Amino acid sequence: MIGKINKLIFAFIVVAITLYITLNNKEVVHLYLTESQQYTTTLGIVVLAVFGSGILVSTLVALFFGFKSYLRERSYISKQKEHEQLLDKMLEARAYTAQEDWGKAITLWGNITKKNPRNTIANVELSSALYKSGDSKNAIQILEDARRITPFQNELLLELAKLYEKTGNLTSALDTLNVLLSKSKSKIALEHAINLCMQLQKYSDALEYYSELPDEIAIKKADIVNMQI
Repeated sequence: MIGKINKLIFAFIVVAITLYITLNNKEVVHLYLTESQQYTTTLGIVVLAVFGSGILVSTLVALFFGFKSYLRERSYISKQKEHEQLLDKMLEARAYTAQEDWGKAITLWGNITKKNPRNTIANVELSSALYKSGDSKNAIQILEDARRITPFQNELLLELAKLYEKTGNLTSALDTLNVLLSKSKSKIALEHAINLCMQLQKYSDALEYYSELPDEIAIKKADIVNMQI
């Protein structure tokens, strides 16, 4: 009820102002659109027209930015829902992984990676499930495909190197670690590279990796030197 009264008061004020401006500005004004076209009106009407045009333009601008804000909010809400759905699917897939139900885990992780190919966690989990189910070839392929999308993702490269080592391809494992080490000299990657060099009997390379490690390291330099000799 109070809202309706306020609206009526506002409407009354607008009408009053309009009448006041119109009645107090009776001077005749000639508006020329072209040399042959002219319109005759009062100054009050012109003032009201300009004022009304300003209000109209302001309203349209406000509506435009309001609509943009509305679309932005809708997009944010939609992305939030997608994120929540993704988390639910990942938790479901993780549950099957914990139960070692590799068939269902592979299906769910695969669905996630198809929609989110840049999802490193899903790619690593899918690869792990494939490997544990006995499909080492596709396990490696999943990580190689993901690597093309995110070539310098640390976790992805480290897991791929470990997988190559598990399947006996030590050279590819070392090459993968070198890609990782070209961007990040992490301790775990350096230690892994040293172990691979030891297995491949590349002792001079092992010493180079060792020189980049911090002092507190489990691998002893003397052991590498003795094996090299």
